[in-house]
Amino acid sequence: MEQNGLMKSKSLRSESLFEGQKHEDFEFASFFRILINRYYKSLLIALLICFISVNFATAVEIKVWRFGGILAEHNWEKKKITEWNKQNSDVQIAWSNQDWATKREKVISAFKSGQLPDILVMDGPSIPDFVRLGVIRALDDVDRNMVSSWKNRFVPEIWDTTKYKGKFYAIPTYVDVTTFLTYNKAFVKTPPTTWQELKDVAKNLKGKSNKIPMVIAATKGTNDVNLWEGIAYANGCRWLNEKGDKVVINDRGCVDALQLYKDLVTGGLTEDNPQEIDYYKAIVLLLEESAIMSQSMSWLKAIDSEVKGSKNPDYGLTVFPKNANPTGSYPSANVIMAPTSAGMLTSQSKNVKAAMKFLNYFASQEFQAGWDGDPIPGRVPATKENWASPDVSKVYPDLVKLYNKGTLFNGAVPMPAFPGLVQMETYMGEALQSVVMGQQDVQSALDRVAAKSQRVLKKVSK
Repeated sequence: MEQNGLMKSKSLRSESLFEGQKHEDFEFASFFRILINRYYKSLLIALLICFISVNFATAVEIKVWRFGGILAEHNWEKKKITEWNKQNSDVQIAWSNQDWATKREKVISAFKSGQLPDILVMDGPSIPDFVRLGVIRALDDVDRNMVSSWKNRFVPEIWDTTKYKGKFYAIPTYVDVTTFLTYNKAFVKTPPTTWQELKDVAKNLKGKSNKIPMVIAATKGTNDVNLWEGIAYANGCRWLNEKGDKVVINDRGCVDALQLYKDLVTGGLTEDNPQEIDYYKAIVLLLEESAIMSQSMSWLKAIDSEVKGSKNPDYGLTVFPKNANPTGSYPSANVIMAPTSAGMLTSQSKNVKAAMKFLNYFASQEFQAGWDGDPIPGRVPATKENWASPDVSKVYPDLVKLYNKGTLFNGAVPMPAFPGLVQMETYMGEALQSVVMGQQDVQSALDRVAAKSQRVLKKVSK
């Protein structure tokens, strides 16, 4: 029995030792599994951090400077850029709005210091000077196939506004078009189509009310000069000859266009001091019902949305009356136009492929859709699809009718754009003022502009 007890005791101790060993093995296994789990979790976290870090490290930032624009444009662009950045982790857009008034100075200064962004969004008339200086690159030189894929989306005449010497430099979103006649339909049932009809309608309106029959904008401002250029180009006037080596702004077609201004002023058919009324003020006079007719550009509707004193007259918008028999040496232009919000690739971009990826989006209807009249009012859209939108018909019923007839852009040409034009237009602004104030006769004023401008052309052509 003692032996049996001893054997039982040994058996119990063995079982106890075995159970203890099992417990120790279990604890060790559990500890080992914990270590492994922690290791893999740490490894997973490390890999995740590494992946995120690499992803951020490989993400390319494309800087964009956007000059000018109205609030509705800024809001739309902010929305689309936010969407882009969420959907494209490899290319992040840093978009910033810049002051329109100092656009050329800022760009040229940044170019000289090597601090240009990747993309500029600004006006088409700056293209010739920027090409001459080497600020921007031709997009079709970078990726001809990509550029070709965009072309059919755009109105052909608008597409051509950003071409220079056969190269395509910028993607337009809309164009400013000039020159139009805006008229109060309560007073003018049928708008005039010729210069003589314009004078006759204005004379008929004079004295019938205390309102100004016809407002002309004749300050030194660029917009006012552009208004005159649109009227002059329709009369066969041009700044330069076909070779581009001679200033011809004193051609007969230009002289007669400026004479129209003088005739309206001396006939008492305009405001008293047109040299003090710029384009914006001229439109305000019409919207406040102080005037019956006015010159205008296509972005009249943008002004209309901002004028608090507007009495919301029922007004019409049509192409400005033309000389029944154009007297200039060059073809009559129906209207002249220029994009003022066009995407350009700078010569200093270090991420051309990424920048072109974004410009491909910039040219897409998804991005362009905002310029169909809603949410952005008062812009003449660049794409064909936007012209088919019911929203643009609400904003521009008169222009949509002309577009659908095929007459709005028929004979349209780009606004003047060549090196030295900015300085030349300051001379033209001075001439406008001197003529409407009776300080110079028309021919002498334009001869002087031509002589001074020829010197500028010679300088920039060296």
